[in-house]
Amino acid sequence: MPKPLSRLKIAQNLYEALLREIDHAIEIERLLSEPRYARDVLLVCDACPEGDLRALAAQFRACTPMPVVRP
Repeated sequence: MPKPLSRLKIAQNLYEALLREIDHAIEIERLLSEPRYARDVLLVCDACPEGDLRALAAQFRACTPMPVVRP
């Protein structure tokens, strides 16, 4: 059974795929540390109909802890 990819590896794959698909670079450090930036990057990935971006965005979301929401 293959080991799941780390958030860093998925972020690096997103970086490469976004450059390839839409010729746009992202900041990996911000993607890993800023939830709003990550949300925006992942929404762009979701909007791309072809390539690996949607699958990579789903993988990134799956291994990202959800923030605690307090009432």
